[in-house]
Amino acid sequence: MDNPMLTHASWIACEKFASPIIRRIFSVNAFTSAELYITGLGYFTAYLNGTPVTDNRFLPAQTDYHPRDTAKFNYPIHDRTRHRIHYLKFDVTHLLTEGENRLHILLGNGWYRQTLRKAEGDMCYGSALKARYALHIHTPSGSFVIASDGDELYGNSPILESNLYRGEVIDLRQTVEYTERVKVIQMDIPLVLQDCPPDRVAEEIAPKLVCRQGDACIYDNGVNITGVAALTTDGPTGGEIALSFAENLNADGTDLDPSSTGGNQLQEDRFLHGGGHHEFIPQFVFHCFRYFKVTGDFSSVRVLVIHTDVPTISRFESDNPVLNWLYQTFRRTFLNNLHGSIPSDCPHRERLGYTGDGQLTAEAAMYCFDLSRAYRKWILDIFDGQGESGHIQHTAPLQGGGGGPACWGGAAVVLPYQYYRFYGDRDFLASVYPGIVRWIGYMRSRREDGLIVREEKDGWCLGDWGSATRPAIDPAFVNTAFFAHLLAYAAELAEVLGHPDDAKSFLGYREDAKQAVLIRFYNPETGDFCGNVQFANVFALTVGLGDHRTATHLSEALDESKDVLDIGIVAMDLLILWFFRTGEQDRALQAIELLTCQMRECGATTVWEYPYRPNVSNCHHMFCGMVRSLFSELLGIRLALDGSITFAPEHRLPTGVDYVRGSLILRGKKVISELHRDGNGVMAKQAVELNIREP
Repeated sequence: MDNPMLTHASWIACEKFASPIIRRIFSVNAFTSAELYITGLGYFTAYLNGTPVTDNRFLPAQTDYHPRDTAKFNYPIHDRTRHRIHYLKFDVTHLLTEGENRLHILLGNGWYRQTLRKAEGDMCYGSALKARYALHIHTPSGSFVIASDGDELYGNSPILESNLYRGEVIDLRQTVEYTERVKVIQMDIPLVLQDCPPDRVAEEIAPKLVCRQGDACIYDNGVNITGVAALTTDGPTGGEIALSFAENLNADGTDLDPSSTGGNQLQEDRFLHGGGHHEFIPQFVFHCFRYFKVTGDFSSVRVLVIHTDVPTISRFESDNPVLNWLYQTFRRTFLNNLHGSIPSDCPHRERLGYTGDGQLTAEAAMYCFDLSRAYRKWILDIFDGQGESGHIQHTAPLQGGGGGPACWGGAAVVLPYQYYRFYGDRDFLASVYPGIVRWIGYMRSRREDGLIVREEKDGWCLGDWGSATRPAIDPAFVNTAFFAHLLAYAAELAEVLGHPDDAKSFLGYREDAKQAVLIRFYNPETGDFCGNVQFANVFALTVGLGDHRTATHLSEALDESKDVLDIGIVAMDLLILWFFRTGEQDRALQAIELLTCQMRECGATTVWEYPYRPNVSNCHHMFCGMVRSLFSELLGIRLALDGSITFAPEHRLPTGVDYVRGSLILRGKKVISELHRDGNGVMAKQAVELNIREP
């Protein structure tokens, strides 16, 4: 619902320029305090008397702002969905002065006017950037509001080009002339206060010079990050500095290799001197890079790491370098992909909140970070995109997508389940529960002979994904078995909310799905499902199908994997948990080592999209659901749906691992666990400490 202050304000639009800047001049006599309520489409930066009102980046956080023509997507979407726009509130008392004041609002394209990269089709919402604000000023005798009303003027800022996928062009020779009048427009879209954590500069890196090529310098951050390079210069007017960014260098280390970040879809910034000393910092873009090249005359360079500001709540270490690499590399990969409180698939080529990647790593991420406010926002994005049919879209906020009924759309169950488990917000769970029920009904409408065999018209019905060779498991098997897996979660949530009839129905649907899988895909002579291609048996074992032969086939498939583990993202997630939970810790570690081997040998500092293909995205977290097992299995910390914390009984470590230790903050409690191997076996030191203040 709109804030009462913003009811005084109108939406104002700037129909010209790549990054327009709006100006409002006003006078104030005596005052006691002031608050600014503001939003913009796409991004905005607000200044009061020349000072930014916040150092937060990329405001407001991305949502599916308002209706647009989704038939232009590569995979058309015909459902009616919901929309919301975030606004923010700032205390600006310290920035206000008696007498004349100036409010400036700089607008950037962000996701709103995205015209270059069409990852899933035409993403653009409109041709004009927009703003809405209300400045509430309190005086000794009362208060008054200065609000957007159409009297504002705007001009062309020094930002001549701005595109999230490409970069910015900043020309300091540009003089702003406020000659254009904004246009008042009508938009009846809910405005909600942004409660999710913002993006901020989290770290500053001094990059290392790798080599020089004439007037070009190539630098190395040391790790793959998301952010920008900030340059200082004392160059002459009209001089140009060009920057380009990549995750890798070419074979001889003399230039950038952009193949993993989009090939010819280069990440670039260009700066044009206005004369004198200046520092260039891009405003409305970020890049994903380890290496970058600077061409032109500059004095110094620093790298600003930017992502959504979420606290780390975990610690993990062991004497096994593979496990340590997995923990640290997942954390960096996930943070690089967290912008606008949205867990994207990769932060360069696509940058979209794919629900498949997001649901697979949600539990692992919640073990590592406090994502209570970030995931609350993303869950609302997921259900905002739910169509009237009950269909869950494959990106959230909605930016297109093809189709994956259970392993993508199943985020409608997985995210609320894990959110309630970690944060215990029953009211929030109740608010999204109707969407869960609708999604289950939708999935049952996609069946033939009890198997889920189709998605939306003009899309595709994806099963597992990301295997080293072409996906070979029948999608109907994957979707039906995984749907059965999720129905157990849904039944638990129904019980929590006092809907026992729903829980009974969901468990009945689960048995129906399992029976359909048995009839179509089980070979009773061999105890095998789908020929165990790409570890298909793990889907069946996870929902209680098969027998000891099925499990044996799974272990044999791992032993037969020599240099490459040909497995998809969903099967890998289930496989590691299956091996740990059945007491086969050595096999779990064997699978982790095999999947990560090439990345580790190549010195990867973030996880690759495809573990054996460095020329595709080097910053993808979709294989990292297994990180949960560092905490739930190796440390043995078990968190129940009701928030109770226990430790796994009869614990043992994989062969070759002599100790693991770590800690977590769960439900306001600090949990510590340390296990080490001595001459008598594995000894444990584990405790749940007193309640502490959550970060």
